[in-house]
Amino acid sequence: MNKIKMLSTKEKTSQDGGKFALPLYLVIYFLATIVYLEIIFKVFVYGQLEITSLIAIALIAAIIANLIVLIVSLPPNKNVSHLLAMFFVVFICCFFIAQFIYIQFFRTPMLFYSIFHGESAVAQFSSEIWECMVENFPQILLMLAPILLFYLTKQIFIQKADKFGRVTLVSSAVIVFLIFLGFINSGEKSPGGAYALFYDVNVPALNQQYFGVLGNISIDATRTIFGFEPHDSFVDKDDKSIGAMADIYETAQANAFNINFAALAAKETNADIAAIDGYFASVQPTYQNDHTGVFSGCNLIFITAESFSQYLLDDKYANLFPTLRRLQQQGYTFSDFYNPLWNVSTTDGEYLTCTGLLPHFGTWSFSQSSNNYLPFCLAKQFTAAGYSQPMAFHNSSYTYYERNLSHANIGYKFIGEGNGLKFNEGWPPSDLQMMEQTVGDYINNAPFHAYYMTVSGHLPYNFPGNVQAAKHRDEVANLNVSDELKAYIACNIELEQAVSYLIGQLEAAGQLSNTVIVITADHYPYGLSDQAWQELAGNQGSDTFERYHSTLLVWRNGMKTETIDKPCSTLDILPTISNLFGLPYDSRLLMGQDIFSDSTPLVLFNDHSWITDQASYNSMTGEVKGDVSEDYVNRIHQKVNDKITYSARILDTDYYQHLSKQIKKGIAAANSSQSP
Repeated sequence: MNKIKMLSTKEKTSQDGGKFALPLYLVIYFLATIVYLEIIFKVFVYGQLEITSLIAIALIAAIIANLIVLIVSLPPNKNVSHLLAMFFVVFICCFFIAQFIYIQFFRTPMLFYSIFHGESAVAQFSSEIWECMVENFPQILLMLAPILLFYLTKQIFIQKADKFGRVTLVSSAVIVFLIFLGFINSGEKSPGGAYALFYDVNVPALNQQYFGVLGNISIDATRTIFGFEPHDSFVDKDDKSIGAMADIYETAQANAFNINFAALAAKETNADIAAIDGYFASVQPTYQNDHTGVFSGCNLIFITAESFSQYLLDDKYANLFPTLRRLQQQGYTFSDFYNPLWNVSTTDGEYLTCTGLLPHFGTWSFSQSSNNYLPFCLAKQFTAAGYSQPMAFHNSSYTYYERNLSHANIGYKFIGEGNGLKFNEGWPPSDLQMMEQTVGDYINNAPFHAYYMTVSGHLPYNFPGNVQAAKHRDEVANLNVSDELKAYIACNIELEQAVSYLIGQLEAAGQLSNTVIVITADHYPYGLSDQAWQELAGNQGSDTFERYHSTLLVWRNGMKTETIDKPCSTLDILPTISNLFGLPYDSRLLMGQDIFSDSTPLVLFNDHSWITDQASYNSMTGEVKGDVSEDYVNRIHQKVNDKITYSARILDTDYYQHLSKQIKKGIAAANSSQSP
């Protein structure tokens, strides 16, 4: 009976003289497995290992390892414990693989919300996802290695813990968590540091880089389930000067309505609404300028172009994109325009463009907004100004990302594949065919506004898997670039032909001179490999922010051309278009700003990096470029944080509904004064 117990079972004497067992080897195994997978992930995704990050990851891994072993030890049957342990091993490895493939494919971390709402994305891009897995097969094998190790050595690892061992596991998890909190609290309190990430802000991209895959998903799941209130700061609501300008807005020609936010905050009983009132009380409006109303009364066709890049308009591709280059060279040229990538790629890009608000991390913001009052979206504004029914079109599934709900809510009659449009070529559907099927729906109903979300420029960027690329293969055959880049250029020729067709139809209907065309991208072409991206961007491709440098085309036939070199982004499009068309809006209530105003420019990114006309800040490295003071940097940090925080609160509380009477009154009064 004096069998030697496995070294993996640690025996100690309890106070009552008994023995208790702690499966120490199993704890060490899960701890080592998680740390190993985190290191593999960081090396292949971020290409760097930071000592402070590794310490945080190791502490998180120790907490999770203790909790897993505790769960494994609960069943009385050892075989059940073995199956539980195997389940956790396989689940953890597969979860890391899923996160790795997701970030390789979408260039952004997979969040807790997307795990339960991403079925449509997986179904639509299943072949591309499998291709991505094949391309990253060596990395996947490395992430599967812990499963093989466990299978070969399971008899060493699977040992039971009695009730005293379980108490030890719980105690260890609690103690390590307290050590983790101490580590976080002892670190620097900078905006991009661990303390701010854990307590003050919600930045999944930075959370994953610092706390690791399991740390990020744990934080995100907790915040999604229980809510999260980022730290904010704005001027004191008791400051009587706030809102004092309300009575001079009309004479000062501010893009604002007569809303005294300070007074609203003072009497509001809902704390969340009062906080937003207080924030907007501190925001200064932009003012009308020499570009206000230059397109008043014109038609507007707005195109969000899938994965479009400004590099397609370079001189070397001039013969392939003559129409788009015409729009660029004969309209407003925004030379320092950025299109940041947000966590839910295309739909977040649309949300920024259409609402003038930043997406809420951890949800599909556009879908969530489907029941909210959003009065400043262009369709709502043009309807209030007397335009015919605004139309919106998309040449893919009309229910994808629940656009059938979100786009109808912002005032469009929305038509896509499945409720009016038909495409039989394969993936991706044709932008040209979408134009051919839809232009007749509105062109004879001036003044009109139409919105398009295109898809011909979508990945994959190869000739066998992209029918639009295959269609235009001969046109790019002589380009001295890789086949991948050729395919990307080729599929975008379908957008070129779609816009050319649109202009021809406008001219034939006598509407060309009275129609403004606006084109921007939903995001940069993240479907390109790093090598193909470097080919496309050239020497600029390695710059931190150049990946997000994009194009905004604003064109009307015969207009006066102008180059604007002010830093700006997709967040600024809505207020800029509203001002150009002379539409009434309250500039304080949008997170972007009229590019033609004299306001200080600010471009912000989902990881809280930013660019102004004086400096730039890279949150991944903490580097500030520009001769500016620490106070200036901190003020911009807070401004970025506030815009992200209050965009989320506007979405969550349906805040504009709180102001609906004042907003409707302001819009009606302005439109009435502009009527002949």
